[in-house]
Parts: sequence; structure tokens; C-alpha cells
Amino acid sequence: MSEPDTRPPEERISSELGERVRAIIASAENMAAAIRRDAEQDAQNRRRETEAEAQRYLDEARRRADELVAERVRRISELSDLIVERTESILERLDQAEAVKAQLEQLVRALGATATRVANEARQDETPEAPLPPPLSQEQSEPSPDDLDTARLVALQMAVAGAARDEVETHLARDLGIPDPRPVIEDVFSGR
Repeated sequence: MSEPDTRPPEERISSELGERVRAIIASAENMAAAIRRDAEQDAQNRRRETEAEAQRYLDEARRRADELVAERVRRISELSDLIVERTESILERLDQAEAVKAQLEQLVRALGATATRVANEARQDETPEAPLPPPLSQEQSEPSPDDLDTARLVALQMAVAGAARDEVETHLARDLGIPDPRPVIEDVFSGR
């Protein structure tokens, strides 16, 4: 059997109370430790869930970005193809335009030659019995209005064909005999 407690009652009560307080504190510490463990585990679970959610958002954002990039690349490729097609079409038209320009230049030269012949024939018709006068020169008199009209027509045709001013001026003086073709040249080229 156990020995009887010989301590005074105050000490016994105090000792029992101390034991109970220690037991309560130990129990409270155990409960606090359990709560702390649960809280840490809950925090870890929430952290994992948050990280998983963040990863899902990142994956979705990457997927959308990849789709946007793919769409833009596809659109740029389509536009590049369209630009290449249109450029080829323009180059083809430019080649055709060069051919048309060359044909127009030939036509204008032919018209110029024809105008010169017509002017010479008109001079012959005016004086059939007289020989054709030589082209006008600086020493001779001023050209007739018909000569100036013919010169304007030839100058205009040459200008349309792309001839330069000095080339037209030389042709008017040398081939049509216009002594001072500058007024005709100014009249034709100033309207361009």
C-alpha cells in the first residue's frame, strides 16, 4: 500500500493544483502543436493549390500567346504572298508599258516624218511649177503660219514620245528649217 500523505492539506491542494495546471498546460501545448501542424498542413495545401492554379493560368496564357503568334505569322505570310503576287503583276505591267512606250515613240516618229512630208507636199502644192524652196535659215524670212503649225505639231508629237527639248529644237531647225524654234519649243514644253 502507499504511504499516507502527511503533508499539510494546503500543500496537498497546492500540489494537486500544480499538477492539474501542468496537465492543463501540457494539454494546451499539445492542442496548440496539433493546431499548428494542421495550420501548416493547410497552408502547404493552399500553397500547392495556389501554385497549381498559377501554373494553369501560365499554361493558358502561353497557349493563347502561341495561338496569337501562330495567327499573326499566318496572316503575315498571307500578306507577304499577296505583296509578292501584286509586285509580280506590277513588274509584268511595267514590262508591257515599256513595250507600249516604245511603240508610241515609233508612232510619234512616224507621225513626225509624215507631218514633215505633208508640210513639204503642201509647199509643193502651193507653187507646183517652182522647185521646192530650201528649208528656212536664219538669213531667210520668217516661217509662215502653216510652217509654225507644222512645227508645233511635230514638236508636240516628239515631246509626247519623250524627246528632250534640245532634241526637238534641233529637229525643228535642221529638218523643218525653222530658223528660231525656241518660241515653238516654249509653247509646247511650257504646257507640260
